[in-house]
Amino acid sequence: FLHRVLAPTKPVVLTAAMRPATSLAPDGPQNLYDAVQLALAPGAAGVVVSLAGRVHDAIQVRKTHSYRVDAFESSDGSLVARVEEGRVR
Repeated sequence: FLHRVLAPTKPVVLTAAMRPATSLAPDGPQNLYDAVQLALAPGAAGVVVSLAGRVHDAIQVRKTHSYRVDAFESSDGSLVARVEEGRVR
């Protein structure tokens, strides 16, 4: 919806967390950090979803698992990018 309505030239990065903040290893802080790094990356534009170090195109992403941290997949199996050690690749 956002991709179609906004048609953004700047990045719009959606992120979330699968584990609560009270868990032993919450994923929310890392996902938020990765989303900010992605938004700051040169050439970033459009609507993307960033979770578990993986960046999906907003049109092709879907949730495939209800409990795993890497619960989202791209429908064609390809990723837009990865965020590893604070760097977008």
